[in-house]
Amino acid sequence: MTTKTSENLDQIVDKNGTQNPDWTPVEQSFSSQHIFNEKSQGFERFEFNAMVSQILLDADGGKKPKSVKMGYTSFTKTHQNKNEGSSKNRPLVFLFNGGPGSASFWLNLGAFGPFRVLGLDVEDDPALIEIAENECSLLPKADLVFIDPIGTGFSEAINEEVEKLFMDEVSDAQSVAEFIAQYLGRYEGWGRPIVIAGESYGGYRASLVCERLIGQFGVYPSGVLLIAPFLSGVAGEEVPENIVARMNFFKTFAVTAWFHKKSGLNATCATVEEAYEAAHKLIFIEFLSEFVTLPLSEWPQVSLQKIASAIGVDCDVLRREGNKFNTFSFSKELLSPLPKFVGRLDGRYVLSASLEASKGYSDPSLHILSRKLVTQTNALYFGKLQVKSFGLYKHYSEKAAKLWIYKSPFFSSAFVALKDSLDKNPQMKIFAASGYYDLAVPAAAIDYDFLHLGLKLDNRVRHVKYAAGHMMYVQEETLQQLSQEVSDFLF
Repeated sequence: MTTKTSENLDQIVDKNGTQNPDWTPVEQSFSSQHIFNEKSQGFERFEFNAMVSQILLDADGGKKPKSVKMGYTSFTKTHQNKNEGSSKNRPLVFLFNGGPGSASFWLNLGAFGPFRVLGLDVEDDPALIEIAENECSLLPKADLVFIDPIGTGFSEAINEEVEKLFMDEVSDAQSVAEFIAQYLGRYEGWGRPIVIAGESYGGYRASLVCERLIGQFGVYPSGVLLIAPFLSGVAGEEVPENIVARMNFFKTFAVTAWFHKKSGLNATCATVEEAYEAAHKLIFIEFLSEFVTLPLSEWPQVSLQKIASAIGVDCDVLRREGNKFNTFSFSKELLSPLPKFVGRLDGRYVLSASLEASKGYSDPSLHILSRKLVTQTNALYFGKLQVKSFGLYKHYSEKAAKLWIYKSPFFSSAFVALKDSLDKNPQMKIFAASGYYDLAVPAAAIDYDFLHLGLKLDNRVRHVKYAAGHMMYVQEETLQQLSQEVSDFLF
């Protein structure tokens, strides 16, 4: 274990709040050495260093210095001799998840880190799940830094009042950008190719972080990796008055119904790609006028029946709920009258339950997938990675989700920022991945954003859809494809 001290504690106590009794102005760091043996990507075995650490940051625009510690987990290749060269030209990838309130364990142990939890897409006893070397890790191509935003993972704040200062998109993005700038200075990162990677709301965060890195710190990322990214409210905020988002969600409803063999599209579509295109033609071409001009409750019966058939629900339900019909409605109705829900993060998953018997909607896909990762994350950190303190790893912060305030125009601000970064940085490339069965961030929403903000799918911007859900990487075969395509495009 190594520690880095800062200024005296009495200089950083928040006078307006109650200090965390466990707080000390010290960055803790735990390092361990490992060997990457996997050769499937054409790389010989190599040594790498794992570090679980923190970086002290200021809060409230510098008025509260050194009052938060942002936790991170880094994996860096060890250069053993001169023949290997140096790390100056080796890409450095900063990764985070979304929420808001989620730590980075999803992208770390689920997707791109050197260790991966196996069998995530199999409904097994979580006690039987194991951690193994990840043959799909990006580590052979780049050094990796998994960032846990304030309130998650091993990040800490001096007190609750200070933690609240980071519960908005602007302060959150600023803290991540400042963290990256500090990390580059400490670990000789200036001048290296930088990639920013975010999943879900992390895509929104990544857009704002890129803007700040360029504008404030002179850091020009060479690439942005977006995993099922939420990029704008206009395309993906599911509220009754948002017509565009409703149309995008209906495309995913139709594809999910097709998967469960409940859609009228099953008669003509043999693949998910065919079902997606057929749904697009139905919703955005044949019934565009109805979607734009009429609430669902007032549609002509023939039109409503055809849409209801495509998404696998009863026509009377659409008539009754009208524009209030949403993902929750679809999850409840698709397999009706059976007491079963389809997942939101992944519409292929089903949970047997009664809506009336539950206090709220429990996403079956989240329940099935996360319990395995949660079970193994602490085992990895306090075992193989040799962490000796910090307390338990905070996988998800409900407090952050409840306190979060969207200060910028949530409708389109992040994607406009990403477009601005592309314009200012001609060398930057974007790789976006989405899942056909994602009912949280529809693939159609990403298509819409890219199309309507002038981001052409060319040699700088690519969007790939997978026969999967929000976390498309939980399937071994899909992860292999994703990892290879990301490596080929960004590195």
